[in-house]
Amino acid sequence: MSEPRTPDRPAGTHPATPSAPDVPRDAALGDGRDAAGTGDRRDSRDSGAGVRRWWHVLTRRSIARRFLTGAAVVVGVAVVTIFVVDALVSPAIFHAHLMQADLSNPETVLRHVEEGMRSSNMIALAVAILIAVLAALLVSLYLATRVSASLAPLAAAARQVAAGDYTARVDAGPLGAEFDELTEAVNAMSQRLASVEQSRTRLFSDLAHEMRTPIAVVQAQLEGIEDGVVGVEDSIPVLRAQAERLTRLSSDIGLLSQAQEHALRYEFAPGEVASVVRGCVDDMALRYREAGVQLTLDVATHARAQLDTARFAQVITNLLANALNATVSAGRGRTGDRGGHVHVGVRRHGNEVAVQVRDDGVGISPEELPHVFDRFARVGPARDRSSGGFGIGLTVARAIMSAHHGRISADSPGPGRGATFTVTVPVLH
Repeated sequence: MSEPRTPDRPAGTHPATPSAPDVPRDAALGDGRDAAGTGDRRDSRDSGAGVRRWWHVLTRRSIARRFLTGAAVVVGVAVVTIFVVDALVSPAIFHAHLMQADLSNPETVLRHVEEGMRSSNMIALAVAILIAVLAALLVSLYLATRVSASLAPLAAAARQVAAGDYTARVDAGPLGAEFDELTEAVNAMSQRLASVEQSRTRLFSDLAHEMRTPIAVVQAQLEGIEDGVVGVEDSIPVLRAQAERLTRLSSDIGLLSQAQEHALRYEFAPGEVASVVRGCVDDMALRYREAGVQLTLDVATHARAQLDTARFAQVITNLLANALNATVSAGRGRTGDRGGHVHVGVRRHGNEVAVQVRDDGVGISPEELPHVFDRFARVGPARDRSSGGFGIGLTVARAIMSAHHGRISADSPGPGRGATFTVTVPVLH
């Protein structure tokens, strides 16, 4: 018996190999219809957004609506003029042409009718153009006058600010929402510049105040050496201490300036908040033991956050140092008659991690509490000059926490009842 023959295949083809089942044509068409439907829906959304945007422009009290209204007035005047002139002129022109036409000759009548229509349309169009030009000039003059009236106070205020007068303020004009926003921006700029100028003036005053004491000490020591009252060897430690104080002040001022001008460099990376806090507690443990103040840490969460570890540790260390000074100044610890205690807690509240530093030190009065984070502020006995601080650390800490999109706050029941400082940062999801 002969072997069964396979159907002939065209040259260059190969036997079919097992593969995934063919996609039905309807399914492929269905995918195409889905893609087309998605594109149609996207186009529909875009067109809907465009309509809403234009509707917002038309319904909002804005300069764009005023210009559109002016253009509509010009077009409307032109259209009305065409109809009015055509209604007034056309009958007389047609009547004159028909009187001249030979009514027995249809071609002559048709020619006069066409000439009458052409003449009336040209006259109506010419008058409409003339009236539209006049209307456009009047509308442009009106809008230009309103814009100039609204810009004049803004220009005057800008000149005042440029001359150093930051009290300049501009009232909102009747032109539209855009000019109202511009007015608000100019007023906010003037207010911000006034605040910066006040801050700069206060900075120079505070800086002079901070430098006055060490300079006075240095000057007194030098006069004592000149008069022979104080020996050189006895003055060297005092002069060195004041020089170190001025150096520290210069460093703190530079750091404060960078922090407030957002010029500090940050290297953010995901990190565990509790790990950074534990490292700061370990670093400060020896100072606390020497002072006889108990330092405890309670970690209730290991949430992570976007941190510049060094800067965040700087904030926590500053709070721990302040808490130690406040506790010792309250007569607690090794030098006092009572034991001191500082408690550090790490908790999670919703989408934030909170670090609390609570001490039982001198506390803060209600009058001083709002000024805790002010530059060169010293609230309570723990922040006098003998503690070595300049009242800059918490101001820098606030700037650092702002860069972390976090917050720092202070709370105290009152003098002699301790204080609690809380640092919060967003949780990293």
